[in-house]
Amino acid sequence: MNIARLAIKRPILISSIVFTLLFVGLIAMNRLGIDMYPDVQFPYVVVQVVYPGAAPEEIENLITKPIEDEVSSISGLKRVSSRNMESVSLVIAQFELGVDVKYAEQQVKDKVDRIRRNLPEDIDEPLTMRYDPADMPIARVALSADLSPNDLYDLAKEEIKVGFQQVNGVASVQLIGGQRREIQVELDRRKLNEHRVSALAVANAIKNAGMNVPVGKHEKGATETTFRTIAQFTDISQISNAVVQFSGDVGNAISVKSLGTVSDGSKEKTTIGYLYAPVNDVKSEKSGFFGSKKKKIKRETKPALFLEVYKQSGSNTVAAVDGLVARINKLNESMKDREGKPKLTLIYDGAKIVRMNVDEVKTTILIGVALAIIVVYLFLGNLRSTFITGIALPNSLLGAFILMYIMGYTINVITLLALSLTVGLLVDDAIVVRENIFRKLEEGMHPMDAAEKGTTEVMLAVIATTMTIMAVFVPIGFLSGIVGQFFKQFGFTIVFAMAISLFDALTVAPFLSAYFAGKGHVAQNIVIRNFERFQRWMETWYDKIMTYTLEHPIIVIILTTVIFLSSIASMPFIKKNFMSSNEFGEFMVQIQMPTGTSLDGTAEVALKVANRICAVAPEMNKISIIVGMNSMQQEQANVTQFGLSLVDIRDRKRTAPEIKTAIRNMLIKEFGYTRPKLNEYSMGMTSMAPYFLNIVGNDLDVLDEYSQKLLKKIEKIPDLTDVDTSSEAGKPEFQVVFNPTEMQKFGIMPVIAGAELRYQIAGDVVGKLHAKGLEYDVRLRLKPEQRDLRSAFSETKIPNQMYRMVPLSAISKGIEKSGPSQIIRSDRSRVVQITANLAPDGAIGTATDLTNAIIKKMPPPKGVTYNFIGQSEDLKELLSNMLFAMILAVVFIYFILASLYESFITPVTILMALPPALSGAFLALFIFREQLNMFAMIGMIMLMGLVTKNSILLVDFALEGYRSGMTRKEAIYKAGMTRLRPILMTTFAMLAGTLPVALGIGEVSKFRMAMGIAIMGGLILSTFLTLVVVPAIFEYIDIFREWIESKFRPTYKKHEYNVVEEMDEEEEVVDEKMINDASNRLSGVSVPEEKSPGKPSRIAGKRKKIKK
Repeated sequence: MNIARLAIKRPILISSIVFTLLFVGLIAMNRLGIDMYPDVQFPYVVVQVVYPGAAPEEIENLITKPIEDEVSSISGLKRVSSRNMESVSLVIAQFELGVDVKYAEQQVKDKVDRIRRNLPEDIDEPLTMRYDPADMPIARVALSADLSPNDLYDLAKEEIKVGFQQVNGVASVQLIGGQRREIQVELDRRKLNEHRVSALAVANAIKNAGMNVPVGKHEKGATETTFRTIAQFTDISQISNAVVQFSGDVGNAISVKSLGTVSDGSKEKTTIGYLYAPVNDVKSEKSGFFGSKKKKIKRETKPALFLEVYKQSGSNTVAAVDGLVARINKLNESMKDREGKPKLTLIYDGAKIVRMNVDEVKTTILIGVALAIIVVYLFLGNLRSTFITGIALPNSLLGAFILMYIMGYTINVITLLALSLTVGLLVDDAIVVRENIFRKLEEGMHPMDAAEKGTTEVMLAVIATTMTIMAVFVPIGFLSGIVGQFFKQFGFTIVFAMAISLFDALTVAPFLSAYFAGKGHVAQNIVIRNFERFQRWMETWYDKIMTYTLEHPIIVIILTTVIFLSSIASMPFIKKNFMSSNEFGEFMVQIQMPTGTSLDGTAEVALKVANRICAVAPEMNKISIIVGMNSMQQEQANVTQFGLSLVDIRDRKRTAPEIKTAIRNMLIKEFGYTRPKLNEYSMGMTSMAPYFLNIVGNDLDVLDEYSQKLLKKIEKIPDLTDVDTSSEAGKPEFQVVFNPTEMQKFGIMPVIAGAELRYQIAGDVVGKLHAKGLEYDVRLRLKPEQRDLRSAFSETKIPNQMYRMVPLSAISKGIEKSGPSQIIRSDRSRVVQITANLAPDGAIGTATDLTNAIIKKMPPPKGVTYNFIGQSEDLKELLSNMLFAMILAVVFIYFILASLYESFITPVTILMALPPALSGAFLALFIFREQLNMFAMIGMIMLMGLVTKNSILLVDFALEGYRSGMTRKEAIYKAGMTRLRPILMTTFAMLAGTLPVALGIGEVSKFRMAMGIAIMGGLILSTFLTLVVVPAIFEYIDIFREWIESKFRPTYKKHEYNVVEEMDEEEEVVDEKMINDASNRLSGVSVPEEKSPGKPSRIAGKRKKIKK
């Protein structure tokens, strides 16, 4: 049964379905989670091993290589890379997409456990974890107070951290900076030598003295008693009096205090934190009619400790941060009267960018909806028609939310962007149906008849257009790579919304038109009258253009080909990029002092840099300064990370890019020796350079030499800035080289010798002190002035197996060397990386092409290769994926159209709209100097579905006209003139919905502009050319279609075809009568059946015809 007829016969059923969609859709929308991006599984597994005090080369040989060799045998592994730094090994296993990350994590863990016995004994337990965006911090909070470093740390650890962890959605909290209380046992080398005691013996004595030992239990009757000794340290004096050596006489013991001092101190600083922020909360004062004026805010720099907050995997980022902010306010209120006046300040809000993106996309949707409704009203000039068409928007959007909820999607930038782009699409089907019904009403047809016949006439075209658009987005949902994972929700969200809009167009539009549409419009105001005049002017000009096209089709086809080739010629001038930067007023600065610079030395320069940044950029609101931490969140004494946050865009005159340029120029000019970099936030508080070039080989000296030569050339690439290399000057190193023969002679084992030296220089935790319910480390090592092994080499002694002390100089010699500060590996080879950020308007594709040209002129030495990773690799994968998606989309569209029109030739005419669409997209990107990035490519794929819609409307109507007896030229001419209004309506509606995206409304929406510009450019040019090109080629292709079909399609007997056709017409008459009866019942009016005297009924007449 005809679905339009069913909708008209069953209005209560359709109304119930619509109200259910709206009600359930509202519930689903409110229950959907809110996040920045879809929940994506990254196929990375990381193994971290800490080996305190070990040099990068030791880390590489003793830990990293064995792990890499073992992990490389796991199936599905794509790449294994590693970073070998002082004391730390990071091995990163990247798997092929499709590999279960949990399975991969378990496989890696099993492999590491298998070789654990081959790794050094004194390493920390290897930590294996899979990469998850949830493992990135969603917030950074600063704690400042006039307290001692120890008290500040205890407050953060024991109260603030616990309070944050109680917030819903928060998984963990990490402390950065500050110093925890530590009991320091500092030995005197002279006293050790005098008493012939080793540091190892002191360490074992303290460990044994401070232990509680369970000694057993005893049962007596029904009672069980447990026994244990209590010896844990509760006071510093207990540690001082711990016995190290006893000669046998009472009172003749050697205690810890006789070998050194025991003091209450702090842990050694590994990071230092500072906070630049407003002293008081921002207050506003009213300033007349034009809003509020903010008072001048005083800011200052002070020491601080930072807490980084991590969310639970799958939890709502916005909800977690909102709960955290509420907890911060509550804690600040409770601490305002405490000693030192502690205060918590939110430095980085991971939900801010989510809120800004979501709010701006919502604004884009609302503006698009308003503009689309205005377009419909202008064309139809009827509020009822506008309402009937516009009702498709809430129906489709809320219906899509239901399907998104069922699929487990979230409200994120990708899904909202999909919905914002479908605003124009969602009314397209309703526009076509309603416009045709409207035309029937203008011809004087009864609303019931107009609703049914108007819908039936265009039903095939509406289904075809919707299915082609859906066919375009299905391939997007199945793209491979990280891009595919991100845009899966994009494609399917549009498919969901389009499916609901199709239902709305074929049921709700005819139902409402039948009962509530009234008659054709009468111009009621000057706006409608002027727009009707504009429509008539367009029809007049199109009549002239159409006439010329049908008389000179070859000329039109040649001109179109020239336009297409011209757009292709503009492609080399369009820069290719993976993704444009997102400017929202928050970014990072990193400086790196020369290798070997102390933490305090780095901090001194960092404060100078911060002061200059504030001077150059008075728009700065907050700065978090962490000295001693690199971009990989690893401790590194000569590196400082600055997290910068600007004031609101309404309170500053300069844009974020302008401010960043000013800061970058200042840093290069005044602090060039610190190798400054300005980075965007990637995920959490981490930063990642978009440009990564790996120079691969095994000889570090050769790699360093070649990379330095290459660096000088790459620095001249205009698309790049902040060019740097991972190659660094070697860190001073003093190596103790043992003599095996002498060690054997004195009975000394290398492990014992190394452990003794480690206790003396680096020290280690040898016990715990328990006080006031808290637990503090007890660290043992030499006095600070005696820790220079180079100068004290001849005085240092080592215990042998008989616990006798032997001079270190008797069994070894000291050698001055310079070792690498870090070693990077990729696929089991050493690598030197050249990294860079993109300059303003720079493109990763252009930078990669220019780099390849440089390397071609300056080839690497023998045994050295190179490859790109990061966004260069992502762009290459993106281009291949998008090309595949476009080809697949064309194939899908072709076969859908072939199935609907039962012809393999007719779809060719419709697909002729695609070349003009791509031409318009490329020309628009070239004219507006936008880059061809991920969003622009998605827009082009979307464009392929949009432009075939206009072609379908023309060709479908022309074929019907040709079948009814018109010539091909008459049919296509009438199709153009009749379908001009719905084509322009749907095009303008789509342009109106896309316009806010193309304009980039808001601070964070600039990176989406390329998509909107590509769609609008392609849509404008394609619509114009489709109205001209399709009529020009229609006759040629249709003649070819008819010739092919005459050769292969079987012929049917004419009387059989007529019988079937007339029976269908008879059923339509019966159903039409039922519709009229239903209409009369609803209106409460009884209308007698009309009969024409002297004429047989239509049904009887058709029955006689069938019998004949």
